[in-house]
Amino acid sequence: MKAILSRSPTGADEVRRIWRGRQASAPALLGFDVALAIRAAQVNGYRSYAYQLADAVLASLQQWYRPDRDTRFSLVSAASLAEALRRLDAGHYRGIGDRFRAALLRHQQVNGSWQANETQPSAYAALALAAGTPREREAFRRGIEWLKSTMLRRGGFALYNDYMPEPFVGRIISEVHAEALQALSLACRLR
Repeated sequence: MKAILSRSPTGADEVRRIWRGRQASAPALLGFDVALAIRAAQVNGYRSYAYQLADAVLASLQQWYRPDRDTRFSLVSAASLAEALRRLDAGHYRGIGDRFRAALLRHQQVNGSWQANETQPSAYAALALAAGTPREREAFRRGIEWLKSTMLRRGGFALYNDYMPEPFVGRIISEVHAEALQALSLACRLR
């Protein structure tokens, strides 16, 4: 945390620094990156810095949150931020958290997945909906069922899975595999 504070003394400075890196190639991932920073600041005892991060990323929402143009990364960012803001201060960030979760509900497919059977958005969306309203918890359950149904023979998860036989599924990326396991492990703890 000290290294981050030396280059970005305020949360707004850190959001601007991350934005410079994301702006050209994947602006809709800013929320995802900042959600990770919020959680890191909070875990390390920098709660006021976490608030600064949250407030700064939300102040620039119109720049990076693009659900109509970049649905995949916007969903990942919305889901990640909804959960990070809930952990930081659910009451204070209730309005935006509700907005993000409503967007996740609208984008869930009939089979329980999100974004054309993609594992990463499905895992993050499920995680964000697990502690919500009965409708949100039902969406979580359906998302978990889809994730379980797409586990590969060797136990991994592909980037996407439209139930084609292996090896005709998406690439296997360790981060995506870990994200799916995180959602599945939450489902096990909630039983």
